[in-house]
Amino acid sequence: MIFALKFKEADVTINWLAASLTPESSPYVDALPIDEKYAQKKKLVLSILRYTTNLTMAQRFLDYASSPEGLSVFSSKGLGE
Repeated sequence: MIFALKFKEADVTINWLAASLTPESSPYVDALPIDEKYAQKKKLVLSILRYTTNLTMAQRFLDYASSPEGLSVFSSKGLGE
């Protein structure tokens, strides 16, 4: 959806906050919060696909994401509790 904004194929979109935080996307979008009564927070679920081509790297990412440091990174971006 950010792609459509970047190339002026759309004027507005509803997307995950995380999509607006990447260096590739942030110059093109302004993220506006949606009140939780309209869009409840969802639990972030991470998993490894059975057909991954790099199991070691995928596992390292999951290990980092669930570590205190990784949880702090998610939280600092508004993506954790």
